[in-house]
Amino acid sequence: MTLTRLLTLTLLPLLAVACSDTGNDGLGDPSSITVIATAAPEGAAGTMGALTFRVIIDRPQSTPTRINYRTVAGSATGGVDYLDTEGRVTIPAGAVAGDITVELIGDAEEEAAETFTLDYNVQGNVTATAASALGTIANDDSSCATPFSKDPNPWVVGDADPLNFAHRGGVIDFPENTLYAYAEAARAGADVLEMDVYQTQDNELVIIHDDTVDRTTNGTGRVTDLTLAELRALDAAFWYIPGEGVRRDRAGEDYTFRGIATGEKPPPAGYAPEDFRIP
Repeated sequence: MTLTRLLTLTLLPLLAVACSDTGNDGLGDPSSITVIATAAPEGAAGTMGALTFRVIIDRPQSTPTRINYRTVAGSATGGVDYLDTEGRVTIPAGAVAGDITVELIGDAEEEAAETFTLDYNVQGNVTATAASALGTIANDDSSCATPFSKDPNPWVVGDADPLNFAHRGGVIDFPENTLYAYAEAARAGADVLEMDVYQTQDNELVIIHDDTVDRTTNGTGRVTDLTLAELRALDAAFWYIPGEGVRRDRAGEDYTFRGIATGEKPPPAGYAPEDFRIP
């Protein structure tokens, strides 16, 4: 065998290995992972509160993701305003969310909001969008020494009338957070249509007040764990009683809007079944 052939036979396996090495063991493109800054009230003296950071992955992975974290003092002090916390949370393969909870120490002092930082690093086929997230401990104490005064009223500009907010589209008058509710509230003269927005498992935005679908629909589960298609299949007016809002203690016939979203009964004139689903 010539020297040239020997070198060729030796190099070919090396080239094959080099060309097949993707750098992430064939897991595909990494996902982005974010720990969302959050806030919570401190709680009453002698009690423990909690501040929970939500961890979101933009695309599920086929292997677990691990987040190592620890709290770092800011204007809030560990052991005084919150419990120093250090640990690891694992998001299983196929999941896209997790939680990190820090316990808060309640007090009765009237003070400004205080902050601390949650530093973290990640392990898995993910890329962190930051290295830390801010936690804010909101003051929930107030002094009663100064009498309350409503003159002048800070909520009135000049001689204008107060604004009429349709909270969630009008939680008593209409099935909350539905397109039907927002349209009817606007028709009734609401100045502002108030709503909450959540991100679905497949990174779409939907309008719903709670972080789960359990209270208002015929489904169950966290909004962030469900896809847009799964959410749109639910009946958002399932537990609504006209003039009372969401109630779960009535006979089936009292839920007059139930079944419109799923096509079991016709919608009011000018509306469609999708107007009674999660927008």
